Amino acid sequence: MGSSADGHSGAAGSQRRVLLVEDELRLRSLVQSFLEFKGFTVMTASSGEEALEYLASASPGVVLLDVKLPGMDGLAMLKRLRVTYPTLPVIFLTQVDEDQAKEQAGALGVHEYLTKPFDFEHLEQILLTQVFAQ
Repeated sequence: MGSSADGHSGAAGSQRRVLLVEDELRLRSLVQSFLEFKGFTVMTASSGEEALEYLASASPGVVLLDVKLPGMDGLAMLKRLRVTYPTLPVIFLTQVDEDQAKEQAGALGVHEYLTKPFDFEHLEQILLTQVFAQ
C-alpha cells in the first residue's frame, strides 16, 4: 500500500482522492502515475483486505477496484465496503467481461465497469465528469 501527495494544494486537490485496489504491480503503478500527473491524490492497495483496512483513514472520493484479487475478490470487498460506505463511488477495473459479474456489480452500486485494457484518458473523464464534478 502506498500513498502520494498530488503536488496540488487547495480544496480541489483534497477532494480528488482515489483509492486504487489492484494486485498487478505494473498496472497499479501506471494508473497511479497517470492519475497523479493529472492532479489526483492516489492511495494504493494490492488486496481487498488491505483496502478495507486503509479505507477509514484514506477518506477517498472514489475507489478503483479490480474484480480479480488474491484472497477477497472485488465483489466480496464491495459487499463489505457497502455496509460502511453505501454511497462511495466505485469503478471496477477488470479483465473480466461477464454479464453476471456486471449484474452483481450493478446491484451493489458500481459507478462504472471498465474492461482492461482501458483508456486512461477515458478513466480521467469519468472521474472528472461523473465522480468529482462540482
